[in-house]
Amino acid sequence: LSGGYSRYRYQASYERVGRDYRVIGNDGVLPDREGGLLRVEADFDGHGVYAAYTRYRDNLEDDPLFARLVSASAELDYRFNRNPYLPLGLNYRRDTQRSQDEPVNTPQIQVATDTITGNLSYQRGAWGYGLQGSFSRRDDREQDSGDSNTLGISLFPSYNSQLLSVAPSFGYNR
Repeated sequence: LSGGYSRYRYQASYERVGRDYRVIGNDGVLPDREGGLLRVEADFDGHGVYAAYTRYRDNLEDDPLFARLVSASAELDYRFNRNPYLPLGLNYRRDTQRSQDEPVNTPQIQVATDTITGNLSYQRGAWGYGLQGSFSRRDDREQDSGDSNTLGISLFPSYNSQLLSVAPSFGYNR
């Protein structure tokens, strides 16, 4: 289900794929899973906002040999485009995974990952520059050593003309 009115757009979907469903040559369809997506988006004069939420679970037939895994994701995105030469974007995303009904001797899963990303671009004539930074924190609530932090910074200078395009990128990750 999707649609929109004026500056607003929405999408909602639900899917259920049975345990024995397989597609030859397409490993992208995950069997034994159900869930859905809710998404809304709005564009204003020079601003845009996007929000989405997904939730899926597997082991639909409660097979005692496997744990049930529930995964969810929430995302909020903001874009500032009032100045066409200097667009700005900010994004926050939270991903969670948790297991239920684990078989004997199977460790429980409870992981949450928060990611914040920002990007800034400048385009004037044939020259362009982009800067992106992100910070991610993974919190594994079941293992003491499973937590981690990741920082990434990237610079994207570019030159584009009718005869030549050059677009190197430089990145730092820690």
